[in-house]
Amino acid sequence: MEINGIEFVCDSIHSNYEKRVKELAEQYEKKLSLIVEYICPDIREMFGISDPEVIRNSLGKPLVDLGRGTLTYLEHTMDSLHIIEMEFDGIFTAFYNSCIDG
Repeated sequence: MEINGIEFVCDSIHSNYEKRVKELAEQYEKKLSLIVEYICPDIREMFGISDPEVIRNSLGKPLVDLGRGTLTYLEHTMDSLHIIEMEFDGIFTAFYNSCIDG
């Protein structure tokens, strides 16, 4: 399912997912600064980019895996080889284990 330009996926549907998807879609733009702040050290190390606005504009469409609790950027424009992924909790209230893989 896609809402507000965010792609949501899951392996199996749980009863609270519809409500959770709506909350995540509503809050994504408001929480994007926190997301960028969290991944900024990894972005700086991998791509040499430290300007939060450049990072924000380079992320592209997010993919949220509800079952895994991950936020992934497959279409970012910092390069064409890597994916950027992190785990999150709540409605983007805590972030863990960011990874740039390629």
